[in-house]
Amino acid sequence: MKMIVEIISTGKELLVGEVVNTNAVWIAKRLTLKGFTVRRIIVVGDSIEEISSALEESMKRANLIILTGGLGPTSDDVTREAVAQVLKRKLVLSKEVFDYILRERKCGLKATEKMSYVIEGCYIIFNKVGSAPGMIIEHDSKIVVCLPGPPHELKSMFPEVEKYLEKYSAEKLYEERIRVSGLPEISVFEKIYSIAKKYPKIYFKTRVLNSGEVEIYLLGKESDIAKASNEIRELLKGYIKSSPS
Repeated sequence: MKMIVEIISTGKELLVGEVVNTNAVWIAKRLTLKGFTVRRIIVVGDSIEEISSALEESMKRANLIILTGGLGPTSDDVTREAVAQVLKRKLVLSKEVFDYILRERKCGLKATEKMSYVIEGCYIIFNKVGSAPGMIIEHDSKIVVCLPGPPHELKSMFPEVEKYLEKYSAEKLYEERIRVSGLPEISVFEKIYSIAKKYPKIYFKTRVLNSGEVEIYLLGKESDIAKASNEIRELLKGYIKSSPS
């Protein structure tokens, strides 16, 4: 089954420009290299209505939806309530989570209780560097993943998500970057256009770096990347400056 992914990032701090949405970029890269197809990244505010509406729409298009943020103890942390509402499942108090947070994080009782509610039937991901747990819910051939917003917490928990999703992984993809100096972007694009047409399964992208150099980005199967890269290097020899990994 081809996994189509949508990422829903929650938090008004993202919408007002106070915080950069690094979580979505990081997740998209990890999943893309594992063969998943990320189709949309959506940002919504801290309300049950906004989150539930976004999730309902994403479930019409994707079979893997990842939500980040809104699992903490404050009044605007409402992701679990929104997801439970859309999936028509109960929120249940997990004694295991409650005891873990109380023992390991020493949060107040009220905060601990709120973060200990999980969606009925979910797979719980314990938070080893924070408090709020993550959740994976399978529902009507869809997979919904809820992860906390703090990047260090999300990143520490994501390997467990990847392990859970291993059975859905497609062929691993590879990426390469080639830097070109001394040519404008349009010239680089025109020169490599025939190579890009030759390898339709590779994603090609040119962009101008702050240094003024042009970077050619390639994403695809390892064997195709190797062939296309060699052809580009031969075509643009004399202009290739560096190729960072």
